[in-house]
This record gives sequence, structure tokens and C-alpha cells, in this order.
Amino acid sequence: MSLDAVFFDFDGLILDTETPEVIAWQHLYADHGLEFPDEIWQRMIGEAGTEIGRLPLTHLERMLGRPINHAELEEANRIKRHAMIEQQPVMPGVQELLQELRARFVPLAVVSSSRHPWVFGHLSRLGLVDYFQALICRSESLPTKPAPDLYLAAKRQFGPQAVAIEDSPKGIAAAKAAGLRCFAVPNSLTKQLDLSGADRVFNSVGEITYEELSRW
Repeated sequence: MSLDAVFFDFDGLILDTETPEVIAWQHLYADHGLEFPDEIWQRMIGEAGTEIGRLPLTHLERMLGRPINHAELEEANRIKRHAMIEQQPVMPGVQELLQELRARFVPLAVVSSSRHPWVFGHLSRLGLVDYFQALICRSESLPTKPAPDLYLAAKRQFGPQAVAIEDSPKGIAAAKAAGLRCFAVPNSLTKQLDLSGADRVFNSVGEITYEELSRW
């Protein structure tokens, strides 16, 4: 059976944006004599810019027992994490897989819970944007994963015989709810999470081949 497309998650799969974010929150909590809880981060995965993405500050305020300046602390955190993210290279094996799939004329798309400017900007910096025929990102009409809407939009554009590559339970749930095969490649922050919903789990994107993706 032919492969209609391969859909790539972005944060944590193509680019490690998640480790810098955790480090930035850890530093902020440490400045207040506290540890940043793992359970807060696990709830936040894929939720940047949403109510869940604001959990660290609401939790910090609750732990301190006093009001804090959310806007000021969020801006300081944003500056710190973005500076670290700008130094991150593409994740291992990603460019090689993109090259292999392009050589075989397989359509490629990014399907991300982040917004388009974020994804486009980093793909441009990494020199990867031209590999993709579409960037399907969160919008007013396309809610974040684990809702299947982003992947359903990708299927409508490219066809149903596609494989999603994800790094987290929310992404896997979204892909499976959309009726897609899903490969998981956990990163250092998601490897301890339950990825059993994926069809296959790999240690690195570099382990995935065209033959693996085409095997139905």
C-alpha cells in the first residue's frame, strides 16, 4: 500500500524546545527556594500558550502563599527559554529521515500544537522548512492535541494512508483518534511517560526508515 504522507510533530521531535523550557522554569522556582514539580511539566506538554501552559505560575503563587507578578515573571522566563532554544540544533536523525523521504517523493507535513510563526521560524533557522509541503498548526479552528483536529486536517489534505511521528502521549492520542498509524520517539523528558498507544516506539528518529513507514 502506498504511503500518502508522513506527519512530524515539532516540539520535542524535530527541535528540543522542551528541555530549555523545563530548565527555565526550574531556575525560576529555584529563585524562590522551590523545586519545579515534574507533574506540572507533564501536564504542560503541548500546551504552550493555553491555560494549562500557565500552570507553573499559578502553582508557584499557590506555593508561596502570596500574589506574584505573572506578566513580569512570564516575560523573564520567556527570554531565558527562547535564548536557550535558539541554540538548539535539529534532533538526531531528523534531517537524514527528511532527506530519505524527499528522495522517495513522500509528502511531508509538520502537525503541531504550536502556532505557525513559532514552527516556521525555527524550521527556517534550521534550514528545514523546504522539506515540508504544509505546516498544520494550532489555530482558532484547530485545537491542540490530544484533540484529533490537527491530524484530521492533515489527512484531508494528504490522504488517509499516512504515519504520524510523535514524542508524547497527547500527540499519540491525537494521531490514533484521527485513525493514523503512529510511531513514537520519546525525548529525555517524555521517555518516562506512557507511550503504549503508539504502533511502534523508537529510541531515535534515526532508527526510522522508509521501509518501516511503508509497512502496513
